[in-house]
Amino acid sequence: LAYGREPSESGRVHRDVKFRYQQGDPEVVGAMEELARYAEEARDALYRGDYERLGELMNANFEIRRRLYGDEALGRASLEMIEIAREMGLPAKFPGSGGAVIAMYRTEEEAERLIEAYRKAGYEAVKVQIERK
Repeated sequence: LAYGREPSESGRVHRDVKFRYQQGDPEVVGAMEELARYAEEARDALYRGDYERLGELMNANFEIRRRLYGDEALGRASLEMIEIAREMGLPAKFPGSGGAVIAMYRTEEEAERLIEAYRKAGYEAVKVQIERK
């Protein structure tokens, strides 16, 4: 999980898309339906341990959000954090809209390199461990 020292206010980011959704904008409604399918498929991929597919879905999720909101609304820092992970070949997406990014790594070495890359760029980064119950 990487984040900037000055998180953004997510209400500002969501306002236009929420309005468009409420108005029945086909692009937004279709994108939200697609994101819901991705969430279900991601849950299933997690249960199966299919991290390759989970990573593909993470990247696809981000691309839909980028298309809907646009780079200006997402902000330079958020886009830079995504790019840092992708330059290393790692999937990344927003866990919300407050200036954070979640990236998935395969090995401890990748995790350490990624954390170091984020810190060098001026971001905070921590490893998040998912525990199965």
